[in-house]
Amino acid sequence: MRLKTLIPCALLALPAMSAVADDYDYEIDLGYINSSGSADSTTQFNGGSVTASSDIDVDDIAVSGSWYFDTVDTSKGPLERAAFLSRASFLSIGVTQASGDTTLRITSTDPGIPDVLEESEQDGDTVSIGGRYVFNASNWFVDGAAAFADLETDTAFGSVSVSADAYAVSLGRYFGDRTTVSLGVVVTESSAGGTVFGGDSSDSDLALAVTHLGMLGDEWQYGVDAAATTDSVGRSDGSLDLRLALYPNRAFSFGAEYRGGLLDSDEGPRDYGVFLSWFATGKLGIEAVYRWADIEAPVDGSADSDGFGAAVVFRF
Repeated sequence: MRLKTLIPCALLALPAMSAVADDYDYEIDLGYINSSGSADSTTQFNGGSVTASSDIDVDDIAVSGSWYFDTVDTSKGPLERAAFLSRASFLSIGVTQASGDTTLRITSTDPGIPDVLEESEQDGDTVSIGGRYVFNASNWFVDGAAAFADLETDTAFGSVSVSADAYAVSLGRYFGDRTTVSLGVVVTESSAGGTVFGGDSSDSDLALAVTHLGMLGDEWQYGVDAAATTDSVGRSDGSLDLRLALYPNRAFSFGAEYRGGLLDSDEGPRDYGVFLSWFATGKLGIEAVYRWADIEAPVDGSADSDGFGAAVVFRF
């Protein structure tokens, strides 16, 4: 799969826009991403081998809105980072709707194990709320977030319903105008039920996050976001999230992102991505992202996935 949206190189030469009229109090984001993936594994038995393969296709539609306690000043740097550079306090709410189809195939050379072809459908919804409050006099800030997700899967064998609630809180500090460091905790609780299986689980993680914006020469700027999380689901060694953005001017950015094991490990997925963002005006932005993942399965097999997404940002 290839990135479907290319922004001409001429955008690099766009002149800076007037910042005064670009200040805003509200932001609305509309996004869509399509992801597809495949996996296969082979197991040897005395009577032969069994190969299991699966294909999945998922569509996600997301809507979110943010309200800033004070007008966001856009004159301090890249438009994408205006709220960060303004030390803005805000509240946000978002809704995501996901739907997908999965096909499972089992091919066997063992006479005692039959071939299987199974198709299933998934539908899920997630509601999230969050915010940040900045104590400008002391440079400290508090982040908080909560997310509530429900997923329903229907198969020929029955149905499975999964619900998960996640809560996060962190304490951070600005060091200068362009660097923040925060430390927090994330608590996740999930339960599964239905005609196939059920059960409950809970998990608590620590998260350390760093954000920094800097200069590259006289014109270009860069932004680095890094977050390390302990004991993430599916990883005994924790996870590491990295995002690097380059800003040739205040309206345009591009970069890369990565999510993988905190330590050198073959367990769990390794996710990669590239992205583009352009503010056609100070109040209207468009974004495009392409992501892919490589997963080494513990059994003899592998899995991979990729996805393309686009979003529109409205500010007023």
